Amino acid sequence: MSKTILIIEDDPYVQRYFERLFAHHNYTFEIVGSGEKGIDRANALIPALILLDVMMPVVDGLQTLAMLKSSRMTRDIMVVILTNYGEETIRSKMKQLGARDFIIKSDTPPEDLTKRIDMYLAEVDNKTAPKTKAS
Repeated sequence: MSKTILIIEDDPYVQRYFERLFAHHNYTFEIVGSGEKGIDRANALIPALILLDVMMPVVDGLQTLAMLKSSRMTRDIMVVILTNYGEETIRSKMKQLGARDFIIKSDTPPEDLTKRIDMYLAEVDNKTAPKTKAS
């Protein structure tokens, strides 16, 4: 598993926002603009974390998440939903499908977003760290 963050987001303005923010924080990341490309890249990269938008054309975030979590290759990748669409039924469905968290983009200041990403990456590190026996 790489330490890469895969961002699946179709809005070019939001893509540029993440690009600037993540470059400033020295995250290794890749941005794709559709659910289909996101699934392909997730299979190729096996990233540490996927940030997934909900509202996308053709294959939306729900479908993308369902496909990621049903694949043996990608089912264990942590997925965090980043959207401005906060309807409770969607949130509930995304959690049932295996989303780790649900963040409203417009309500989350950049410093809070990066703190949460650091927390998610630390959580991934803890899951993948080799277990040592106590003496």
